[in-house]
Amino acid sequence: MMAQPHQIGYHNFHAGISHLSQWTCCDNRDLEQHILPVILGAPGTVPQVIKAVCSLLDFTYIAQLLMHNELMLLKLKESLNNFHAVKHIFITNGSRQGVNGTIGDLNIPKLHMFHHWPVNIMTSGTCDNFCMEIGEALHRIGPKAAYKSINKKEYDVQMIQYSTATQHQSRSPQDWIILSKQPHFIMSIDDAVNKFNLGDFILSICRYLDHGDDGSQHHAQYQYSTPIPQGFETIHIWTSFHLDLPLPNDFYDPISEWIHCKTRDPVLVEVNPS
Repeated sequence: MMAQPHQIGYHNFHAGISHLSQWTCCDNRDLEQHILPVILGAPGTVPQVIKAVCSLLDFTYIAQLLMHNELMLLKLKESLNNFHAVKHIFITNGSRQGVNGTIGDLNIPKLHMFHHWPVNIMTSGTCDNFCMEIGEALHRIGPKAAYKSINKKEYDVQMIQYSTATQHQSRSPQDWIILSKQPHFIMSIDDAVNKFNLGDFILSICRYLDHGDDGSQHHAQYQYSTPIPQGFETIHIWTSFHLDLPLPNDFYDPISEWIHCKTRDPVLVEVNPS
């Protein structure tokens, strides 16, 4: 690979490829332009290896087309069948190596996935409609973050528990509302009722104290008997507040806005509930 002559328009792997740890789509594309000439020039290369590499390259190039028809899908299947017809050569020549020596099979999930590509293209469209960026981005804040936070023993169970606990620690709706430090009005309940024309304000507070009613329940001809607690004699009133909306994950931009309350639509916000 390092001995390939430099050509304008082609990436030259002058330091080889063994040091590359994070592959990108561009790296794969550049390597595809060199891999077949390198294998053809390698000593001891047999025709089965060349045919296998050519078949995989044909499969890759056909799968990347922006438009397919029945003929191209047949060629896609034919390229994959040609590879499987000679793939045993990688076991015979000892290329399929593992920790304990030569592996006697090619049971690789990505090779199996190739069989589904023709059907997926027919049902879901061409391959340019899909990308791995979303999955890769979520992989960093999901499994990778969970794996770094455990002791690496029985990691699958611990990672599930970590993810479950993280989801349960998401912000509650009370955290979405941000009030200014100083209220816009400080006054008694009677003054608030008169100023903002809140005829049912005292009744609503009593319903909340008696039944925990947040306004979504209906009580016909409700007569309140609970006296207004001393803490409610003077109330703090905000006519606007900052709403910080929750996000699906950290890759979304923050969404927030100021909400200005209308005079006839008051909102009772419980601050620092005990």
